[in-house]
Amino acid sequence: NPTCGIFHPANNEIGLTVSGREKFRVHSNGFVGINCPSPTAQLTVNGNVLIGDPANVTLPAGYKLYVQTGILAERVKVALINTTDWADYVFAKNYKLKPLSEVASFVAENKHLPGVPSAEELKEQGGFDVVKMDAKLLEKIEELTLYVIELNKQNKELAERLEKLEEKK
Repeated sequence: NPTCGIFHPANNEIGLTVSGREKFRVHSNGFVGINCPSPTAQLTVNGNVLIGDPANVTLPAGYKLYVQTGILAERVKVALINTTDWADYVFAKNYKLKPLSEVASFVAENKHLPGVPSAEELKEQGGFDVVKMDAKLLEKIEELTLYVIELNKQNKELAERLEKLEEKK
């Protein structure tokens, strides 16, 4: 078939064409490209990747990589595209920190923190975005820090008042 075949694009390289288009290339440096004639890593894929049994799994829309049974890694780094995706806004002067009594009422009624999805919501959504959840958890840590700072301030004020009362005795 003239539209499919093996070709020799350069010295010590091999490529495969399907329907007259290059689909696969192995470079002399060992780099392999799928739908990519100039791979920049040992494996460069210009398209989507499914690791698993395609009879049981389909790649969900909007994703480039799906791994059927999970990923094991020693380290994962997530790069933020936009700094507004992070929780530093909690320390802005105009941030409205909920009163602890309001948080307590919400937790008593809903059995999870305000602004954090419940286990049921996560199940319905099919999981969570790691960047968004990390930012949400950081937001909660920063709010806790603000509560502790305020409580520490109140504690110092009460200790000073108590000390003055004891001096008057």
